[in-house]
Amino acid sequence: MLVGDDGKLRAFTTDDVWDAPRQKARCLVDPSHDAPVESCTCGIYVYITKMDAFRRAAFVQRRLALVRVAAVPGTHVVLTERGFRAAEVEIRHIVVPERSPLDLVHYGQFATVRTAPAHEFLLEV
Repeated sequence: MLVGDDGKLRAFTTDDVWDAPRQKARCLVDPSHDAPVESCTCGIYVYITKMDAFRRAAFVQRRLALVRVAAVPGTHVVLTERGFRAAEVEIRHIVVPERSPLDLVHYGQFATVRTAPAHEFLLEV
């Protein structure tokens, strides 16, 4: 996830704000179908390793937040090479570097949130 200047979590590929415990996917390519579908790129991308998430964050060059999520039971998922794409996820745990603009109070209402010094950030989650 990315942290916007407003302190809110945002998706990598859209400017969608994630400010609730559960997030639902939507398709930007073809809004007529429910996300995800195998023949499309839609869905909430969940990476299995931190390095895959860091590679994605470096690509978009914004502030990174490590967010541990769980697919909501019964939700549709599509397996990918580096994880999966889900229809709905629930935020469980967030780690951000010190001095991150993340709104710690807001997200602390429904997830475990902590800051980590830059040299420890890569070891988290």
